[in-house]
Amino acid sequence: MPRAVSAVEQLRSFIAKFVAQDQRLIRAVRAALRKRLPTAHELVYDNYNFFVIGYSPTERPSDAIVTIAARANGVGLCFIHGAKLPDPNRLLLGSGKQTRFIRLDAASTLAEPGVEALIAAAIIWYIMYRSLWGYEIRLIGDNPRAAQYAGINISRNIILVMMLSGGLAGLAGMSEISGVVHRLQAAISPGYGFSGIIIAWLAKLNPIIVIPVAILFGGLILAGREIQPAGVPRLIQGIILFMLIASDVLLRYRVRLERVGAEA
Repeated sequence: MPRAVSAVEQLRSFIAKFVAQDQRLIRAVRAALRKRLPTAHELVYDNYNFFVIGYSPTERPSDAIVTIAARANGVGLCFIHGAKLPDPNRLLLGSGKQTRFIRLDAASTLAEPGVEALIAAAIIWYIMYRSLWGYEIRLIGDNPRAAQYAGINISRNIILVMMLSGGLAGLAGMSEISGVVHRLQAAISPGYGFSGIIIAWLAKLNPIIVIPVAILFGGLILAGREIQPAGVPRLIQGIILFMLIASDVLLRYRVRLERVGAEA
């Protein structure tokens, strides 16, 4: 009776169909993604045109967040819901209604700040809009009383969201150190946390819209270094925040002016 071929051996045979250079690239990219997404389900699909390794929180291919897509002319990183991701740096390729991809010349491309931001945004988008936990988070934000009535542990979710937010802040700090400053120093953030609050508010807490809004404010901060006096960028940020809060008040509440007649 012939011995059953294991999944690992099948995967090796699929990769072995490519030229040596692409084999090394596929293995390196796969190792990087497995390290970054250690709990994800790894889904492998091979046909005549494409060899695909998907990374999904479930066993359903439709839930995959990113995939490695390889064919004879190269290797790419595919975002299953890439059409919903903002791409101010023009990194994403493709014109379909759902999928976008990035060409990978080396595994180090995954560590570029723009690609890191896209991967993080794709993961957060899935958590917020395709998972039960994301539904709980949005319900707590919209109506804490309803969330409590539904049996959702509000305190636990607040702590988990704070931990996730701290991890994303650490990722941003790593990008700042490795891509801009190139050295460790005591104070690398001149008020970026406060700018982040304005960015999140302006994006209406949407992880996808956060990317172009963050780029807008990044340009504002950089341009502010050339503006005199130096406090003008912060003044502009304050005006934007004030206008956002005022607009929310006007949208949520009806302002009505009444003239009180003189008492007889």
